[in-house]
Amino acid sequence: MKLVFITCPEVEARDIAHAVVREHLAAAATLLPGGLSSFWWKGRFETVTEAVIIVRTEEHMLKNLLAQVRVLHPYEIPELQVVDAESLNPAYTKWLAEELPHEQKKPAAPAGHTKNQTTIMPASVRNELAELMKSASSHPLKVIIIGAPGAGSRSVAFRIARRLMWPVFSPAEELITSANFDDAGIKGELLPDKAVLKTAKAGLEKLQKGGVCVGFPRTPAQIEFLAGVWERPDMVLMLNLNRDQSVERLRVRLSCVCGRTYGPALPPQRAGICNACGARLFHRVDDMEEEAMIRRFTIWNEETRPLLLNTYIREIHPIDGARDYNSVLKEVSQALTKKLMEKTA
Repeated sequence: MKLVFITCPEVEARDIAHAVVREHLAAAATLLPGGLSSFWWKGRFETVTEAVIIVRTEEHMLKNLLAQVRVLHPYEIPELQVVDAESLNPAYTKWLAEELPHEQKKPAAPAGHTKNQTTIMPASVRNELAELMKSASSHPLKVIIIGAPGAGSRSVAFRIARRLMWPVFSPAEELITSANFDDAGIKGELLPDKAVLKTAKAGLEKLQKGGVCVGFPRTPAQIEFLAGVWERPDMVLMLNLNRDQSVERLRVRLSCVCGRTYGPALPPQRAGICNACGARLFHRVDDMEEEAMIRRFTIWNEETRPLLLNTYIREIHPIDGARDYNSVLKEVSQALTKKLMEKTA
């Protein structure tokens, strides 16, 4: 058994304690409020009230648990202490093991593979994007980027759009960040067409000559609406995950009011704070209940994905979204470069 000790302001401590247990990264967490901590920070003597969180977990859960804590923790350098512990009660040890996911053996990494490559863009990806930019400015494409929940379609779309200086729009994101997230969304259902199309009507105006449409369309009514703006898209980039991969990513995803999202593959530069606007990151309400996350994937896999495949069979470019971010970004840039070359030939 591993005991993880975390110091944190009390409000955030409650969030962390609840999150690591709810997401089955730990079997239990105890919050001890009211501690007084004194320390030096950047040349200043500080005295603050903090809580201590005591987390009980196992060795194979530590990596994901610590990654989640670093994302949620408000401090730039959080205190995380891990201690080996042996319970004197065999029944307690048995209970802890039963409450945590079983350890899964991972296949050996391929030759030449190195860790911690996901947060730095390789030169090959930069070169692909540079070539793409040269052609894209005068030949904008009409692109849909959409995928399974947690596949990263939003992050990829906005990264590409910024590089190419293309307009980008996500109707569902507009609704979520403007606090128009209704009970259907919280339960994992699709947002109602009426609300989505009302938002899309204004947002798609800037995409009439081309750009990136994110996470839209998802229903027959939305497909018909988009056809009034684009008769056909040039390309539909579909990021795929299986159910377990989707739920695992949603569990640790953090969002910002400005629309950006973060996770272990793309962590914020300052823990718990958005890189772009400096706002506090949060869990979206539809990312907090596993039943809702599974429902979202089921709708994607059984309704939305087949609909898109039938509608845009010639334009679909499937992508394995389970790979690291840079590999996905590289494939997207290559696919767009090829399409641009075809259109300008």
